[in-house]
Amino acid sequence: MYKFTFVIILAISVLQTPFAQKLPDPTKFTLLPDSTLIRIAAGGQRFSGSLLVQKGDQVIANQAFGLSDREQKTSNRPDTRYKIASITKAFTAVLILQLYEQGKLDLGQSIGAYWPEYKGPGRDSVTLHQLLTHSSGIQNCEAQGLDIYAQPHSSADILDKYCSGPLVNKPGSQFSYNNGDYMILGKIIENIYKKPFAEVLQSRILKPAGMTNTEWYKTGKARTAKTYLYNDSLQTWQPDAPFYIENYGAAGALCSTTADLLKFSKALFGGTLLEAETLALMTTPYPQFWNTAYGVWVSEKEYAGQTLKVVERYGSIQGANTLLAYFPEKQLTLVLLANSDACNLGLLADEIVRILIP
Repeated sequence: MYKFTFVIILAISVLQTPFAQKLPDPTKFTLLPDSTLIRIAAGGQRFSGSLLVQKGDQVIANQAFGLSDREQKTSNRPDTRYKIASITKAFTAVLILQLYEQGKLDLGQSIGAYWPEYKGPGRDSVTLHQLLTHSSGIQNCEAQGLDIYAQPHSSADILDKYCSGPLVNKPGSQFSYNNGDYMILGKIIENIYKKPFAEVLQSRILKPAGMTNTEWYKTGKARTAKTYLYNDSLQTWQPDAPFYIENYGAAGALCSTTADLLKFSKALFGGTLLEAETLALMTTPYPQFWNTAYGVWVSEKEYAGQTLKVVERYGSIQGANTLLAYFPEKQLTLVLLANSDACNLGLLADEIVRILIP
């Protein structure tokens, strides 16, 4: 009965939007498979992108919606590649924790222990743990505006000019989201391996996980869905401002597919990338820092009277909006990759989970 009422409401919302699609016979809604309910939910939320949902070993939905290029009228597909924005940070955290497992770094050590040339005043006082939890206190790399992304910069220039600012908070005292924290972690990874971040990523994560459609974004060369901002009042789409996504570095420069991110989730939670004890360390939330963990957020949410733990990572760069979520008790993985900001991915994810949780 719950699914019947739920889907009727969703169907009405879909029909009232300009994104309406042909819906199944309402008298048969109670007989619809979960994949169809998910498709209706995504339409109701104006989702443009690709989604992949797996529960246990079963793929529940592998679907695509909307256009990857509105000017050329090309459609998104299940295998379309998207900018994944801050989901990149989960990869960076894994690389740091692999070094921790190897005994090559101490999370309690300072930036200067692994990057002596760092010019910021936090060199000897900010620890890797504080970078991972956005509690470094270092001035936000965007404090000078978005020129950091609007113009081409070398990695060295970004780190020197935008990530070496003054301490605006005492390290470890409070949460303050800063892409610069993960850019610094990326540099530390490069220093220890003595290789570019992309090479380390390939050998330490992408190859072991079998990920063949994930790469470093390169402006003018990347094969990804175009991203758009949606004007709700005018119901129009505006292409993103021309940011240099590669400037986000280890904080947000990757592009990938839903299938590849599912492989990442399987490798991470299945023990391929980290030992169980290290994974537990990565997914330990810090309530004083808004439940951030290392590269992910970990919390408990209520669904149909059940309290479920969720490990999730959102990403957002203008029209690129992404979510990777894993519910360990249900072995449920959600990958939502959107090329517009028209959909609230959190609300859509909640609707999908409610469909799947009895």
